[in-house]
Parts: sequence; C-alpha cells; structure tokens
Amino acid sequence: MKKPILVLMGGMLVATCFFVFIFHKILSKENVSISVQESNNSYSLVATYERYKSRKLEKYIDAQLRTHYFTHKNKVDGMFTLDDHTSMYLRTAPGKLYLKLDKKENDLYSYVKVKKLGEGIKLKLTEN
Repeated sequence: MKKPILVLMGGMLVATCFFVFIFHKILSKENVSISVQESNNSYSLVATYERYKSRKLEKYIDAQLRTHYFTHKNKVDGMFTLDDHTSMYLRTAPGKLYLKLDKKENDLYSYVKVKKLGEGIKLKLTEN
C-alpha cells in the first residue's frame, strides 16, 4: 500500500520540477533591458541582460574597440582611452553594462564610433 503512494508522490515531484524548469526558461528569455540616453553633452547606454550573454558581449566589445579589457576579467570599471584617443567610461559585471561618452571630450568620429558600438550591443543582446 505504501509503495504506490510513494511512487505517485515521486512522480508528482518530478513533474512539478519539470514544469518549474520549463516556465523558468520561457519567462527568462526576455530579461533584457537596454536604455540609451543622449544629450548635447553625453551619450550613455545602460543594459541588463542574462548573465550567460556576458562573455559573448565582452568579446564583441573587445573586437569592436580593438582592446583586450575583458581577456582576464569578469568586471571592468573605469575610464578608458583608446588608441584613436576616444575616451569613455565603461563599467561591466555579469549581466550588466554601463557605457558613457562625454561629447565635449571627444570628437565626432569618437561619438559615431561609440554610438555604432551601442547599436551593435543592442543587436547582440536581442539576438538568440
């Protein structure tokens, strides 16, 4: 008598775990938030996303900026000046990104480069 009840309870537990896992996967696919703010003085991008996308995004940023900031680090936080004299603030952590460019300290080329990077970041985060 006890054996069928235990088997039934075990089956219900496995089914519950399965459905919780499926619902979590379905609901967590769209956890991407991207905000771009632009004024006469600055361009900034704030993004939150699934942590598993962090490494792919870091590789993309390194390739676009021709840097190696993310090679050995999970987090970046600071002002960076690129070889072309583009100066920007970049802060990252798994699942988070903040990028800010001061337009007064950079030329039009730098602004266009960073804005293009921001558009690419949006595409990378929204693709599957």
